[in-house]
Amino acid sequence: MGGAGMGRAGTPAFRWHLSNVQTWCSAALTDEDTCLDGLSSRAVDAGTRAAIRGKVVEVAQVTSNALALVNKVGPGY
Repeated sequence: MGGAGMGRAGTPAFRWHLSNVQTWCSAALTDEDTCLDGLSSRAVDAGTRAAIRGKVVEVAQVTSNALALVNKVGPGY
């Protein structure tokens, strides 16, 4: 089902690509949790841990917003 584009809205190719985006966004959010869990079990100084946690949270917020937008598009197609 690959190809150069997503295809027209409502086509099987479009739905396939949309499903992939949902999967990737969901996986990225899961990875955020895993990353933060791993960070807490490592011997990392508090300042570095806080800086990394802040950046991971920022990325998670953007990813969550992207997933919400994709989910809004998804039901109609």
